[in-house]
Amino acid sequence: MEFEVEAPIAHPREIAFRTLRDDLLEVVESMPNVDAVEILERKDPSTGRVEFVNIWHASAAVPKIARPFFPGDGLSWHDYATWDEADWSCEWRMEPSFLPERVDIAGRNTYEETADGTTVLAIKGRLDLDLHNFPGVPNMISRRAAPTVEKFVVNLIKPNLEGTAHALDTYLSQGE
Repeated sequence: MEFEVEAPIAHPREIAFRTLRDDLLEVVESMPNVDAVEILERKDPSTGRVEFVNIWHASAAVPKIARPFFPGDGLSWHDYATWDEADWSCEWRMEPSFLPERVDIAGRNTYEETADGTTVLAIKGRLDLDLHNFPGVPNMISRRAAPTVEKFVVNLIKPNLEGTAHALDTYLSQGE
């Protein structure tokens, strides 16, 4: 399942890009469904590309049909991201705590400068979910559950991505 999000940021591209990359922990403090983000690794090689491994922890109500596929410890995911100033982009891949071997989520964010000097954060991603032969769940049930789980995950991701842009805008506006 593919998804797209576009979110305006009322600040110049360079500032928006670098702030989200370098001050992520401060930016997400105002996001209501994000409980915490941990930066596990940051690499700043001489190539101008910055690589991160982060863990995100979130709160969300899981639909009844999807509950068997989620662990009891809440929603969390590893975020593997490569930020590249050469084209103002961020390639990312998420590895969720639930079904990591069956869920593939990846995408690319671009920071597009507008004519008035502000920014549009354009996010394109995809979610692939494989529940076929899921242990303990009949295939008929897993076929019915897969679209619900996909929709739930995409519906969790999209507002989170939009919320990140909004939180960034708020954070930058407070510093003015």
